[in-house]
Amino acid sequence: MMQQDSDVVIKLVLTLHAASTWAMFGLIWFVQVVHYPLFVFARAHFTDFETQHRSLTGIVVAPLMLLELFTATLLLLPSFGIEVWLRCAGFASLGVVWLSTFFFKYPCTIC
Repeated sequence: MMQQDSDVVIKLVLTLHAASTWAMFGLIWFVQVVHYPLFVFARAHFTDFETQHRSLTGIVVAPLMLLELFTATLLLLPSFGIEVWLRCAGFASLGVVWLSTFFFKYPCTIC
């Protein structure tokens, strides 16, 4: 019975991680391809527009980012049966994304 419970938890964590990763991918792709190019039409009130855009975007993005980070952290545990190098590579990849976001992309939105 304990093995079945463990399998359910593993599948749930993997599913949540995949879902949050794909949701973030889709959201960021949409914003980059559709939303940001439309900023040019908000010239008259751009500062107010960008301030609202940043705060409203955070409401959507923050829960997905936190879920992705939480599940990626859980996947580091050896009980998930994933090879160590793959767990570390996945977590490191997420770290690169977060670091590039906070040190390169986010500062560009507040300039």
